[in-house]
Amino acid sequence: PTPQTGWFHEETIINACFWDLLTFLPIKFNYCFHREYRNPIDYNDAVILHICGKDKSYMYEYIRRRERFPELEPMRKDIEGKRVAIVGNSPCIFDGKYGKDIDNHDFVIRFNKGFITKEECQGSRTDLLMLACPLSLAEKDLFHPKYIVNRSGSYKNDFADFTINNYDRAMMKISLGSQPSTGFMAINICFAFGAKEIDLYGFDGSGISYPNDKYYKTLHNMSKEMEILKGWQNVGMIKISGAD
Repeated sequence: PTPQTGWFHEETIINACFWDLLTFLPIKFNYCFHREYRNPIDYNDAVILHICGKDKSYMYEYIRRRERFPELEPMRKDIEGKRVAIVGNSPCIFDGKYGKDIDNHDFVIRFNKGFITKEECQGSRTDLLMLACPLSLAEKDLFHPKYIVNRSGSYKNDFADFTINNYDRAMMKISLGSQPSTGFMAINICFAFGAKEIDLYGFDGSGISYPNDKYYKTLHNMSKEMEILKGWQNVGMIKISGAD
């Protein structure tokens, strides 16, 4: 969206409407001269070298100032340019000893009742706790989080520091065709705030969370979300540990 009108470019609209038909190509097929990449390649290895000039400073300034998740702005300094670990509640988190790797990140995000029962698998730190369920004070204190966020106004945890606005969640719902999971929202927050690296643990797309009742049925389109996550991983935007 532009600052003046809020309109989107047609390319953005097409990408959003036909997300399930997109295929991500390796960056060598449209490698940009004068752009910064997390995993750069040699210009000589580019199949198509896009000579587009240097990024203009105002482009970065607008990205920094655009009003995505404005209510979470106080957290930007903790995420921007930082290595972020997002710890999901899939049982696959217990399949590997990720604990030290998770704790070595600059910022660690957890969800709901994903209580830490095995530090060697889950790590021990929590910087942000995102909630899509009510939590008691005693349960909250098990995490010792720096920030607590309600994923929407539907969740009334009075001790939360922030509540995510309906607009940003609605935009994700349009692209997914269903309510975004709290994990999917957390990844988008990290994108919006310019995280340097985003590493996912305990994400397998099953929609099953280890504290949940065995009869729980997710309301999210987890297969769609995992398809998108794997696309992001293919182009180096995120890394998923422990997923097939």
